[in-house]
Amino acid sequence: MFYRLEQIDLDGQKAYSEVKSVDMYQSKIKVYPTVVQDYISKYEVHSINQEKLLTGTISNFEKINLSTLSSGMYYITINNEAFKIVKK
Repeated sequence: MFYRLEQIDLDGQKAYSEVKSVDMYQSKIKVYPTVVQDYISKYEVHSINQEKLLTGTISNFEKINLSTLSSGMYYITINNEAFKIVKK
């Protein structure tokens, strides 16, 4: 059996390991499925006065629940990148 590993960075760039061979009859290696999230992002929501209101983590394309916030302008930081949002 032959294998190689593929690594995908957060920016989408791919890198591959060398191709390796394994004799499955002689090897003590067992292969199991590995479940991982594609992306895990930390987020913070701040008021315009810089008061931290929400914090948490999201994975893949999960939505951030803003239902506890009143209408107004907020700053959301996801993985150290800030955005201004307006909740109606």
